[in-house]
Amino acid sequence: MYRKLGIVILIAVTGVIASGRAVASDKVVWKSGMSHDFGEVWQNSVVMHRFEFTNNGKDTLHITRVRTSCGCTAAMVSAAAIAPGASGTIEAKFNTQGRKGPQQKSITIETSADRNEDLLLQLKGTILVPYPATPEYIRFSECVAGRSDTVAITLMNKTAKSIQIGQPRSSDAHIMLSLHKNDLGPGEQALVTAVILPDASMPKQFIATATLPLVAADVPVLNIPVLVSSRP
Repeated sequence: MYRKLGIVILIAVTGVIASGRAVASDKVVWKSGMSHDFGEVWQNSVVMHRFEFTNNGKDTLHITRVRTSCGCTAAMVSAAAIAPGASGTIEAKFNTQGRKGPQQKSITIETSADRNEDLLLQLKGTILVPYPATPEYIRFSECVAGRSDTVAITLMNKTAKSIQIGQPRSSDAHIMLSLHKNDLGPGEQALVTAVILPDASMPKQFIATATLPLVAADVPVLNIPVLVSSRP
């Protein structure tokens, strides 16, 4: 029986782990496989999965390091040393904040054995955006001092419950925002209109934020980037 050390290893590593470098050792038996598909989840949720394994070898399995493919993924190892015949777990956590679409994250378990026997675990699935904006940002590309410009985007409620949109506000005084409707039922859309009033004091290029407070929604606010550039 092994002693749980409660070792938490949170390591962010950029880059892609080459296929073939990390392979499943026949000395380790995984209860539910080395890959987990979490299906479709909403953006900003946290996905968790427990990989359970047994040391089927004759020697103690020493876990020396855990690496993840990005900072959004973390791993917790139940014990650093797994005796022959004993079991252990790898607790995996994936934070979906700011991510969307198909995802695949990897966790590499380095052991005291040969480097070619590193263990590669995978998390995969699809992240859905509950309130997508089309386009994803507001762009004013040819601003001229003294001349106003207007850009509109569409906000959609893809969830199964109704929400309310509060008064939108801009981080820059040159930009004014308005809504054509505040209540948004499931599958409904709302038009967000942005008007810019350039003057001589406005920077030639900058990024602002349009903030929409949300009521009875899965997230409290929706922030939409505003890209501004003046005509040369």
